[in-house]
Amino acid sequence: MTDEDLLSTPLPTRPRGRVLTGAGALFGAVAIGALGFLGGVHVQKASGDAATPARMFSGGGAGFGGGAQQEQQAGGTTGEVSSVDGSTFYVEDASGNTVRVRAGSKAKVSRNAVADAGEIHPGDTVVVTGRTADSGTVVAASVVATASNAGR
Repeated sequence: MTDEDLLSTPLPTRPRGRVLTGAGALFGAVAIGALGFLGGVHVQKASGDAATPARMFSGGGAGFGGGAQQEQQAGGTTGEVSSVDGSTFYVEDASGNTVRVRAGSKAKVSRNAVADAGEIHPGDTVVVTGRTADSGTVVAASVVATASNAGR
């Protein structure tokens, strides 16, 4: 056999392998699941649902001088009431920031029963949910207040 004969002889065909192996299918399923989860997280964040835990207690820098906070931004605060002026009260949070809270007529204020904002007193602990205005004031949608003497 000459070199020309060797070069002109076709090579034997190799049997075709499997298109999708078990490991490839498993990797594909995990990748699709992870992308679906991340897409759901992105959609939930973009929806701005105030009932989600991440937004429910995000103070969003809601102190005085809150700066460029958006009028529709979800916000809230937790802390001790330092003073009250009608339906507006001031809350000192765990970091020592004073946050002004306005509980309008649509805000639901609870003290073991439905109450008015006028029933909040200095020393009470409150959890406020609502939106943060440009001024940094939290416009309350709901207020849960615990009397300062509740644990005594």
